[in-house]
Amino acid sequence: MLHLRYRALPDSSPAEVVVVIDVLRASTTALAALESGVPSVHAVAEIEEAFRMGSRGMLVAGEREGVRVDGFDYGNSPLEIVAAGRAGRPLVLCSTNGSRAMLAHGGAAVFIGCIRNAAATASAVFDAASTGDAVLLQGSGQDGMPTEEDAIAAGAIGAALAAAGAVLSLDAEARSAVAAWTRASDAPSDALLSTPHGRYLASLGLAGDVRYASVLDASRNAVRAHDGVLTLAPRRARG
Repeated sequence: MLHLRYRALPDSSPAEVVVVIDVLRASTTALAALESGVPSVHAVAEIEEAFRMGSRGMLVAGEREGVRVDGFDYGNSPLEIVAAGRAGRPLVLCSTNGSRAMLAHGGAAVFIGCIRNAAATASAVFDAASTGDAVLLQGSGQDGMPTEEDAIAAGAIGAALAAAGAVLSLDAEARSAVAAWTRASDAPSDALLSTPHGRYLASLGLAGDVRYASVLDASRNAVRAHDGVLTLAPRRARG
């Protein structure tokens, strides 16, 4: 049995396996970048650090208040990065909330999850975890407040774990997240666009990013993180 927990905001909860979620948009953007041929995504917390790494030849993406930082190559936009189609250079990701959350857990197996790779993430967690392990689904929040969209995405991953055959013990927050996904699953795009942050991004002309982030299992790739460096997780063959 795996002990599945959900926390809406980064904290120090111990866990053997952690899935960091910022579905709108950092975890979705990181997956899009890696699938577009970026070899690695480097999460950083501060704009100054992102510029320093960019000066060494890395691409730089990120935002403050949803808007691309002046001087960055990209915003925190999966569609923008997919459209650019560049490959071969590492990418620095500096977002308001998600990239900070990606740096919060040491000593655990850390994955980066979203709706687009819910089943792939669940499969990777299933492979990484042992019976009795604590699995933490970690939301990123928005300016220190919980977000509805991260709970929905966490619920999608929790539901995918159950569908993959994992025997789960869910805490109250994880049960609430799975229920949030169940309510949203018939129309995930509408659900994300109806959240406060989804509406805010739409007001910036970024509704396409929200719709892109809502597509369940569009990707077969899980994303692994180690000390803030994100790469595609190797796929394991199943007998």
